[in-house]
Amino acid sequence: MLGRWKIFAADLLRILALAAIILFLMVQFKGSRISTAAFEDVSGVVIAASGLPAAPQQAEITEGQEQAQEQTEAAETQEQTPEQAETAEVPAQAQEQVQAPAQPGDNQMFKRLYGLDPEAYDGVLLYYPTTNMNAEELLLIKLKGSSQEEIREQQEIVQTAMETRRQTQMHTFEGYAPQQYATLEHSVIDVQGNYLLFVSGDFAQQTQIAFEKSLAQ
Repeated sequence: MLGRWKIFAADLLRILALAAIILFLMVQFKGSRISTAAFEDVSGVVIAASGLPAAPQQAEITEGQEQAQEQTEAAETQEQTPEQAETAEVPAQAQEQVQAPAQPGDNQMFKRLYGLDPEAYDGVLLYYPTTNMNAEELLLIKLKGSSQEEIREQQEIVQTAMETRRQTQMHTFEGYAPQQYATLEHSVIDVQGNYLLFVSGDFAQQTQIAFEKSLAQ
């Protein structure tokens, strides 16, 4: 009887060891595969899932278009009665009062917060806290490397920068802002081959799910 239990235990250990190896290989594949998804598509999905406002587009406007736009706005203003003009100001004022927890950041802010050069990557999307009392943040990066070795090297650099940023923010809020500290504790750093995501906020989980789905398509 004892011999049968020993055989059963040995078989069970072999099965568990095999399962652990398979899981390890799956994680390695997940972290090293190179996605062909366009950065614009992935970033659009991530922004939509987070609920953050879309980053303003830097559209080029010709001088003629600018003059035409000014004339149209002037004509609309002249046609409005004083009551209409006063009413039109209300939505703008209300919009200013409803402030998003995070705002789009430029290359300079990316360098300042993460110490990385945006030119070293194929794409960078940053949303950083609107105020010093906000812990909401989002960073999406597409790596530029074309080989597995280059991808792994850049993964380590970016992941370290993301973790450093998270720890810095946690240290800032520790002891006096428990809600913000908890938000950062539940933040996500997700490595998916040539894409990395750092997201902190109530929208972290849903953003991570949408991010991974966008790469699986």
